[in-house]
Amino acid sequence: MRKIVLDGRLMTGKKAAFHYLKKELGLPDYTGNNLDAFNDSLGEITNVHVYMLHPDALLYSLGVYGVRMLQVFYYQSKSKEDFQFSIVNHRPASSAEGRRTRSARWDP
Repeated sequence: MRKIVLDGRLMTGKKAAFHYLKKELGLPDYTGNNLDAFNDSLGEITNVHVYMLHPDALLYSLGVYGVRMLQVFYYQSKSKEDFQFSIVNHRPASSAEGRRTRSARWDP
């Protein structure tokens, strides 16, 4: 399973957040900068585990919109077995390092 680590500190506004997410998640350029379009494009991603670092920074910058963005990740992880989402307090270890990653599952 492919790992993608996202940093909430880099999502300083809606435009910046969508630009960053498109780049890091490899979403198509035509993905709209709104949660419906984001959800649709995210639904096409398979075999991935997304880790969110610094969700507090994301929530500080985007407020309620940031909560909704995290909910999109959460709902995708609940609807597909090959898509996982974790909020973590440190960068996850690579599988080669053999360390376990402590993560907090977020349940809205």
